Amino acid sequence: MYLVGGFSQSPYVFARVKEYLNCLGIEVAQHPKPDVAIVLGSVHAQVREAVTGRCAPYNYGIWVRTQYVPEKHLEEKIEVDCRGIKKVSVFDQLVAQGQSISNGFTTPAKTYFAREDASAIIFTLVSIDWEDMSPSAVVYEFDERAKIHTEVRVEIEKSQPQVDRAVQLQLQFNGVPKMLVKDRAGKLIGSDSGVSLVAKAV
Repeated sequence: MYLVGGFSQSPYVFARVKEYLNCLGIEVAQHPKPDVAIVLGSVHAQVREAVTGRCAPYNYGIWVRTQYVPEKHLEEKIEVDCRGIKKVSVFDQLVAQGQSISNGFTTPAKTYFAREDASAIIFTLVSIDWEDMSPSAVVYEFDERAKIHTEVRVEIEKSQPQVDRAVQLQLQFNGVPKMLVKDRAGKLIGSDSGVSLVAKAV
């Protein structure tokens, strides 16, 4: 159930309705702009076919492990891999917030490398609502602003031992993306179901 209307912004109302309905097994969410949700729904219902694109509502990207650089990364985020190399997990942006996207839009293929002993590589698609995020901004894996969407696992053949395996990745929009909807605790109720990762070993 989605609460809409100006009165649904009341923390007390939201908490009481959620408490009651959760006991019945019903999820309760609040629209980010509840005071205009009904108007927006009416407009979308009439112009659904006319809307072919929009600005990306979030920064979309994946987590990648990269070599630790003292001048760039926070020391407390360091991980040490099996070869003793210092690494950090950071956000690698594929689509910037505000970028023009449309149904069928696909980002250019980007190549990533798995460890030489890896049998598979897992990509985690995340979004960050941070409008003034610069290309050089460093966002770490456990940053609370990042919301997880989905994961894709790519199996890697071991036909070439001792060689880092390459995997190509693209972000694809299979529809005009919708807004994420979260409850008061920040739990995702809805998501951009039309956003997917396309990955393959090369």
